[in-house]
Amino acid sequence: SSWLARQIVEVPVDDATRKWREWSGADSDEIIEAERQFAVQYKVHDAFRRARLFGGAGILIGAGPDDLLEPLDVEQIGKDDLRYLTVLDREDLTSGEIELDPTEALFGKPQYYRMRTNRGDNLEVHPSRLAIFQGHKRSRRGERGLTRYSIGWDMSVLQAVIEAVRGHDASMASLLALLSDAKTDVMKIPDLAMKVIDPNYEGMLVKRMEVAQMLRSIHRREALDAEEDLQSTTYAFSGMGEVIDRFMQVASAAADIPMTRLFGMSPKGLNTTGEGDLANYYDNVERRQRNELGPDIWALDADMISSMIGGRCGT
Repeated sequence: SSWLARQIVEVPVDDATRKWREWSGADSDEIIEAERQFAVQYKVHDAFRRARLFGGAGILIGAGPDDLLEPLDVEQIGKDDLRYLTVLDREDLTSGEIELDPTEALFGKPQYYRMRTNRGDNLEVHPSRLAIFQGHKRSRRGERGLTRYSIGWDMSVLQAVIEAVRGHDASMASLLALLSDAKTDVMKIPDLAMKVIDPNYEGMLVKRMEVAQMLRSIHRREALDAEEDLQSTTYAFSGMGEVIDRFMQVASAAADIPMTRLFGMSPKGLNTTGEGDLANYYDNVERRQRNELGPDIWALDADMISSMIGGRCGT
């Protein structure tokens, strides 16, 4: 329901996947066609977005033997073996037993995942059949006390920034409330405190206000009794803009996204363009592509390439 929270989740995903990538070599045309056929760019974008929002997601790789619990060996994937790529989030996948042997490749990760189908079946899936995308990293010690649906997954990126988002949203809501009361008319009526004691006076007072409002709206006139007085009060909003800016800066810092990109506005101040902040941010996007997205889709790429060309790609 918060546009700022949505921006924090989606902006880095859009920037990391927007330009996508290029393939070169003798088999590049087949690989590019495979990416189009299976909508790889869209599905990686979707899985990365779900991982940031929910703390984890995966892409189920439909290739190899039908038994999903059997490990998927890329060397055994022949040409045109890839049948589907399905995006799943952490609500679709429940982590199995965590591998606690540090000599195993899956140390600290689930030995398998459970996937519930619409038929009510629980399918067990080997990790090699999934390209797993994670959210904000959580230490293994931080998993103590988690429910079985959370073990094996990371945190949503919103958990670390939620207070900053709420502060920004609350400040904007307060400003809107003040704007609606920026101008208030005050009518002074003699002996009003004594008159309202009369139960019949309430209806006459309401009728009096309605007539005054009608005259003001239609004829732009005021009709007052000789002893009545009408005054208008206005509120000054000096300094409110600076307060809003501070909340925006806090949200931007918490999300690690510069204000220029997150809010679409240039920073204020002498000789400030925001170019340095944007350069640092796009360096951070490149880091995410290399350290987060890269490992997430290596297995996916290997299976897709083997299916398209019947073996590994040399370029």
